[in-house]
Amino acid sequence: GTLAAVNLRTGDVRLIPVGSRPQGAAFSPDYSRLYVCNSGESSISIIDTAAKTKIGDIPTGEGPVRIAVTADGSTLVYALQTANAAGFADTKSMRQTKQLQLPGQPVSMTLSAKQDLAFSSIQAQDKICVISMSTRELERTIMAPSGSGPDPYLPLP
Repeated sequence: GTLAAVNLRTGDVRLIPVGSRPQGAAFSPDYSRLYVCNSGESSISIIDTAAKTKIGDIPTGEGPVRIAVTADGSTLVYALQTANAAGFADTKSMRQTKQLQLPGQPVSMTLSAKQDLAFSSIQAQDKICVISMSTRELERTIMAPSGSGPDPYLPLP
């Protein structure tokens, strides 16, 4: 239930309380915020990176595990493993704005270089879900080779 902020020069460690079973995290574009998925309590903690303190939580669907932040910092998109869904949240209102059902348990979430698509893998089924960021709907599902267990797509610069 904690996040460790480590000073790499001194080795000092500061523990920041977040939620139950923290997993994936992502920085805002200006690095002023860190968004941490709390898979054990269906929320995303918001960390003020300068103060090294939690400043709020965004309630989500069940089991947030991986997260991405849009380039303008306004939207979070995240994998909801337990809910078999992708979630979207507005960073200004700190509220989930949509939950999109997926065909299985997602384990990753990545945005394309153009930020028009989100990719979420369903490793157990060898699937990659392609989600439109404009419509917030499942655009298509790509079948990977059997047994490949695909993981995040990393866009090229």
